[in-house]
Amino acid sequence: MTSKTSYNFISALKDINKTKDIKDINKTQGRGRTKRRKRKTKQRTSFRFPNKKQAGKRLNVNFKFIIPSTKGESHEISKKSFQKRINHVLRFIAKLFQGSTLEKGTGTYQYKDQLIQENVYVGPSYSNEEIKLFLDSKNISYESFDETALLKKTAQLIADGNVVGWYQGKMEWGPRALGNRSILADPRNAEMKDILNKKIKHRESFRPFAPSIMEEYVSDYFEMDIPSPYMLMVAKVKQPEKIPAVTHVDGTGRLQSVSRNSNPLYYNLINEFYKITNIPVIINTSMNVMGEPIVNTPAQAYNMILKTDMDCIVLGNNIIFADMK
Repeated sequence: MTSKTSYNFISALKDINKTKDIKDINKTQGRGRTKRRKRKTKQRTSFRFPNKKQAGKRLNVNFKFIIPSTKGESHEISKKSFQKRINHVLRFIAKLFQGSTLEKGTGTYQYKDQLIQENVYVGPSYSNEEIKLFLDSKNISYESFDETALLKKTAQLIADGNVVGWYQGKMEWGPRALGNRSILADPRNAEMKDILNKKIKHRESFRPFAPSIMEEYVSDYFEMDIPSPYMLMVAKVKQPEKIPAVTHVDGTGRLQSVSRNSNPLYYNLINEFYKITNIPVIINTSMNVMGEPIVNTPAQAYNMILKTDMDCIVLGNNIIFADMK
């Protein structure tokens, strides 16, 4: 039997700093006192919770609105502009959940006869032409490959002990790099954890790294028989001697299962590594150093090879080696 859950977020879209919206909220909540609510406070944005039990509470924030730009810089925007951006996000949430049904066990939402699949690769992307334009504008040397040759070359580089940056397609949405803005390495090398922490991530030596594994081999290497596509689940490692670099001191690993449907290019890369090493697992960590966000643009990705000891970076179909920089 299908379990259905629906959510009403329409009231969350009201901007109570506007008088007409205040009246609308008061009418829906059966309140007639609008005079004392018309007052506006400078340098403050207010939000009324849609929950009737919390109707009298407000979330008051007093700060400057700083927005990062695609060029890596930040700029201050007006309160009105900030509110427009927030309302845009809230409208998207309302559209997703208002009157929608969640089919239990399928991981999909049904909304107005449209199927919304699970997909975390929804961020900014740059075409191979745009990447080449950046590289050429900076006189950066690189080698270009077709997809088949690129996968084989990159898999061999990882198997040979190189630390490889992997920058492909749309950026991931969420707290983890899931194969599009990642740093990849060989999990068979027990010293690789210390190498990555010291020379790449510039962080404490005890910090562990996560494994990306082909989905069909999850139960062979971990005490888990369900997919873990978002790198949020921890399981006991069954064969720690084969993948020591991704096995934590307590014998566990926070794995990401990769399917052919979720990320075909990344899946095929792991598969090429599997053909070479007979290990369907690679180290996957986010492409950033400690204290910085995951890279977004090709320029930010290229900077990683300048400020770390990364051996090479794959930008689209192009490979830049450290000795070329």
